Amino acid sequence: MRTSPDGPPSLADGLPRPLQFLIAAAAGRRRPRDVEMSIADWDALPAVAHRHGLSALLVDALAHCGAPPAIRERAAVAARDRVVAGLKGMAEVVLVADALRAAGIRAVSLKGPALSRWLYGTVGFRRFADLDILVAPSEVKPAYDVLERHGYRLPPGMTAKTAAAIYRGLGAWPLSHDERYPLDLHFRLAHRSFAPLPAATVIADSIESGGSRGALIPSPTHASLILLLHASKHLWCTLEMLLGIARVMERDDVDWGGVREAARRAGGWTGCWSGLALASEIFAVQIPPRLADERPSRAPDALRRTAIAALLLPAGVFADRWQERRAHRTSLDRWSARVRYDLWRLTAPTPLEWKWWPLPDALTALYTPVRLARLAAGAARASMRATGTGAAPPPPGDVATPSTRAVPESRRTSG
Repeated sequence: MRTSPDGPPSLADGLPRPLQFLIAAAAGRRRPRDVEMSIADWDALPAVAHRHGLSALLVDALAHCGAPPAIRERAAVAARDRVVAGLKGMAEVVLVADALRAAGIRAVSLKGPALSRWLYGTVGFRRFADLDILVAPSEVKPAYDVLERHGYRLPPGMTAKTAAAIYRGLGAWPLSHDERYPLDLHFRLAHRSFAPLPAATVIADSIESGGSRGALIPSPTHASLILLLHASKHLWCTLEMLLGIARVMERDDVDWGGVREAARRAGGWTGCWSGLALASEIFAVQIPPRLADERPSRAPDALRRTAIAALLLPAGVFADRWQERRAHRTSLDRWSARVRYDLWRLTAPTPLEWKWWPLPDALTALYTPVRLARLAAGAARASMRATGTGAAPPPPGDVATPSTRAVPESRRTSG
C-alpha cells in the first residue's frame, strides 16, 4: 500500500536530517544512506531516535551508512536495552494477567510490549515506561486487591476510595512496584475525552498476544483506534506514534468502517483523521480506501501544524497546557464535545488536589470543589503577581489540568 516515491516533496523532506534518517529507516521514500548527514547530525541521532521511540531501527539502518563507529556502538547498546526492557515488561504482563485470571478477572494489555509484538513482531520495538492493564470498571477494586498482594501499590498515603475519586476522570489508577515497571490499572481506555469504547467491549473482543500464554491485547480494530486516539491526545509528538498508525494502515485485518464509526460516536474523528493523514504523508502509505472520502470539514490543517511543532520539540519539552487544550478541542468534532471537554478539564480532580488538601474517605466527593478552590487560589496569585503585589510564585505543577500535566514526564509519550 505504499505510495510512489515520485511526486511533490513530502512533510518528511522539510524535517531535520536526523528525523529524515529515522523516517527513511522506518520505511520512508528514501533509503537511510541517501540522507546527507553531518557530523553533528550523526552525533545527535541516537538521542533523537530515543526521543522519537525508534532506537530499535538504528542498528540495521546504520550498518551500511558510513556512520561513525561510536554512533553504531551507541545504537547497538540502545537496541539491546530495548530488547531487555521488552522481555522484562512482557514477562511482567504475563505474571499480572495470570494473577488476575486466577481471581476470575479478565484483563487486557494496552500498548507496551504486548502491543509491540503484534504491531512490529518484537517486544523490543516500542519504548514504554509503564504497563497498561484494562479491566472492567466493576473489577477495579478487586483487581487492585489482587495486585496489592503482588507488591503493587497506590501513591503513598492514598486509599482506594481516594483513588476512585481522584482518577475517575483520567480512567486509570497509577500503581508502583519496588522491582517491576509501574502499572496503570485502567477501567477506561483513556480520560473521558479520548475513550470511544467501553472497557467491556474491548475486553470481550480481545485476542491473545502471539506466543504469550494468557496475555490478551485489543482486537486489530480496537488497537488501531487506540493508537489513533493516543497519538491525538499527545499531539502526535513522536515519530513512533505515527509509524504505529502507518503500520496498522497496511494491515488487512482492521475494520476501518468500525474505527470511523466508533471515533465519530465519541466526537473524535477529526483527530483520528489527522493522524491517518500525517502517517500517510510522512511514511508514504495510503489511507485505507474505505476512509478516502471521510476527510473532516474542519481543522485538519491546524492539527497538522500542531503535530509538526510537537515533532520538533527537543527531548523533555512538551506543548504547554494551552497549546494542548487548543489541539484537543480542535480534534473534537462537535461543539458539544468541546464544551464537555472544557468542563472536564475545569472540574475533574487530579492528584494535585489530594496533595493540596487531603480529605478523609468519607468526603472524597468534595475533591471537585477543592479543585475549583485550588484553581481560584492559583488565579489570585497570578493576578497579584501581574499587579506587582509581590505574591509568592505557585509551587511547580500548580496549574496542572486532568490531562498529561498530571502524568510524570517519563510516562507521557511512551506506550
